[in-house]
Amino acid sequence: MTDKTRTGKTGTDKTGTEKPSRTAAVVDRLEAPMRRRDWWRHGLIVLLLFAIAATAFGVVDARRAPVAARAATTVELNEQAGRILAEVFSARAVSWEQDRAHARTLVTPTLAASVATAFAASPPTGTRSVRWEPLQVGVVDAQEDSGTAVVVVNVIVTPEQGEPTVRTKSVNAEYRRSGDRWLLNGVDELQ
Repeated sequence: MTDKTRTGKTGTDKTGTEKPSRTAAVVDRLEAPMRRRDWWRHGLIVLLLFAIAATAFGVVDARRAPVAARAATTVELNEQAGRILAEVFSARAVSWEQDRAHARTLVTPTLAASVATAFAASPPTGTRSVRWEPLQVGVVDAQEDSGTAVVVVNVIVTPEQGEPTVRTKSVNAEYRRSGDRWLLNGVDELQ
């Protein structure tokens, strides 16, 4: 098959001799058997493409991991934040010291040091119990080892005599992971 029948075009060079067109040259090159050098070149290109793809998938997976950790933290804090807050701030007069000792196990050392006086105080005179009941928890921020939640609670104070009083509070509570459990790290009353 000549260049003329393959492409229908030929050209001439400066000397006037006929030469195949550029398209015909490309077709001839593509139809020619591959040389050893070509195999190596194609192999390196394929290897390079696989390396680029593996790197891209690794980067995507690395970015996805923190998101998954934050999602898991959000679920954990949503389930535990209200209970922890309630156990720290609830106490009964008859078991006040045991309740305060249990509360110390649920807070970080930093918070325990800052509220040591409150943990060591006696129960308020005329009070039978103070009970925090979580109504709603909203996780505001969640990292792998820390998080913040807004917790709405009913604070029920039961006196020795008379009816209990109920007050609704919203608090911003900060938590830190310690091993496999969450500890209260700080709390601010919002209303």
